[in-house]
Amino acid sequence: MADGRRRLHRVGTDGRPGAAWISGGHVIEDLIPALAELRAARPAYEEAEMYREGEAPEKFASPAIQRALRGGTKDFAVNLAARPVDAVLDRLEITGVVCTPDQHTALFETAVWEANELDIEYPEVHDKTLTFGDGYLFVWPSESSRDEEADGEQVARIDGVDIFFNSPLTCRAIYDDENPRLIRLVIKAWCRGDGKETETRVNLYYADHCEKWVTRPDSRGKDEDRLTAADFEPYTDEHTDEQGHIDNPYGRPPFFHFRTRRPYGRPVHKGAYGSQDAITKLITNQMAASDFAAFPQRYGLLDPTAGSDDDIDWGDEDETEPEDRDSQLVASPGSMWNLRHYKEVGQFAPADPDAFLKPQGQFMRFMAATTTTPSRWFDPSGDVPSGESLRADDAPLSKKAKFIARTFGATWKDAFEFALRILGATAKVAVQWAPPQATDDLEFWQAVQARQDAGVPVRQTLLEAGYTDAEVTAWGYTEDQPNGPDWSRPSREEPPIPVPVPPAPPGDDT
Repeated sequence: MADGRRRLHRVGTDGRPGAAWISGGHVIEDLIPALAELRAARPAYEEAEMYREGEAPEKFASPAIQRALRGGTKDFAVNLAARPVDAVLDRLEITGVVCTPDQHTALFETAVWEANELDIEYPEVHDKTLTFGDGYLFVWPSESSRDEEADGEQVARIDGVDIFFNSPLTCRAIYDDENPRLIRLVIKAWCRGDGKETETRVNLYYADHCEKWVTRPDSRGKDEDRLTAADFEPYTDEHTDEQGHIDNPYGRPPFFHFRTRRPYGRPVHKGAYGSQDAITKLITNQMAASDFAAFPQRYGLLDPTAGSDDDIDWGDEDETEPEDRDSQLVASPGSMWNLRHYKEVGQFAPADPDAFLKPQGQFMRFMAATTTTPSRWFDPSGDVPSGESLRADDAPLSKKAKFIARTFGATWKDAFEFALRILGATAKVAVQWAPPQATDDLEFWQAVQARQDAGVPVRQTLLEAGYTDAEVTAWGYTEDQPNGPDWSRPSREEPPIPVPVPPAPPGDDT
């Protein structure tokens, strides 16, 4: 409708099969298989989060050593596996969103971008998606929207739109078998309560409706992998009908799938898992060896020919044992210890630090190679390149960041256009990104000048340098004048005003 009102909630069964959906095959066909697919994907996502947060445990090649060192500290963990995520995240900056036609831009900025604090939220969406490989954006009319009576029917007055990020630990898109780009449904599942009172909530989102389900009271506390269709019943609230259904008038599930590849993403730091395990082990072992470097383990060789008498007369009235008395040997510079009955004393040499440091550098290089990340992100001790050398070093990473920006940009575009559609506006959206490579050095701008001298329009070179369309246009470099106004031409003059010639006097033939 032109005034922004749309049918949002269905009241009553309205002809739906109702309870027949529970036993008629719908739950059996979708809920349980979708829940099983979501559950099967969780371990990989949990592993990705563990490496992102630096919580991966130390790995052991020998079970015997693992048992001996069980309970060791993690205080020395150095998390380098997170750096590939940071490297890409640093290059995913949204600089602007343009709506066509332009009259919807103000609506987008206030009702979508500012209302949902997307300047703060969008980096978090990128961070989580890069970490997990997948992420889901939920777009739906805001809680302030309400049903109203109009022309004898209930309609929804849309006051705003909510945009929320959902983790792939709780959400999963199920794609159509024939069209792998089409989302057939989205499942969201989570648990509430503790122990035997734990209940599982499941929402299923389709193109035309949404369903809410909850485990029955007699199925609470049951493990997710043992749940069947018989364990669920409709979940109702103020938004649903008595069968737990909500009408979806928008023709698609209200979820938008961010991913680093299709159909499901891959964590950008997955290639760093093995190297991180090796580095964690090397650093932990190095810290253990450092104790022996500070406090060397010593030994004493007894003289087999010496007597056992220590010349200390311990009587029966002595209340303390010899080992309980304070030592008379003082550790201080210039002091001398008199040790009796020892033929020789010495100390074991501590482990060579290079046995730990050199392999660490090797695994850092492995991590850089397997994640397409420049080595300086892992080892800042080397020389940092600049200018053209920096761009050459960053080229593989920049290429990856551009690909991910295109992928994320397409998803943002769909989500933003859907949000405007909920608000009653039809518009095309273009998401603008900052360039993924450095553009602030003299060599870069000399290259830009060379392209302009070769005939590339100034507008094109500025857009390639990362400036937005709005900025370039404001400077006068428009599509009609890509090289800007031609100030060398004089301004156009108004045509001269013709001066009327008075008629000749009568009888004057001249």
